[in-house]
Amino acid sequence: MFIINMVLQVVLPIVYFAVRYARITSSGKDISKIIGIDGLLGVPWADTSVELNTKMERFFEGLDMFVKRIATEKIMSYVYFLQATCALMRLIFQTSAHPRTAILVKTLRTGVDDFCLFLLLLAVLFVGFLVLALAQFSGSNENFSKFQNAFVML
Repeated sequence: MFIINMVLQVVLPIVYFAVRYARITSSGKDISKIIGIDGLLGVPWADTSVELNTKMERFFEGLDMFVKRIATEKIMSYVYFLQATCALMRLIFQTSAHPRTAILVKTLRTGVDDFCLFLLLLAVLFVGFLVLALAQFSGSNENFSKFQNAFVML
């Protein structure tokens, strides 16, 4: 248990923030490489002496680097979410270990069922009224012509 706590509290945050810091410090260089003269901005679209295939290759290389950068940021957000979720679960587990604070955890566990039932009932009522609004106003009001539009209106 000590090793798990050490990994969750010390090692994972240090590794995450070290990787994140390295990504942030290199982001200016990466952005200028992707968008700058060597990247998307440097594609010679107006130059007629350069073949279209060459222009397209340079464009798609820059676009590929941009997509990889976005994918890396998305992975980093998933890693941070996983790390924060593990820390939350660890906090809940440790809170339930003490007799007095275990009452709070038991109350939350009991209340989750009722809260989920409330959300289910709310969703049924919400969708029911949404369908009624669609049936009543879809022909006369553009906002209720589609389910997505009516959902946004509510």
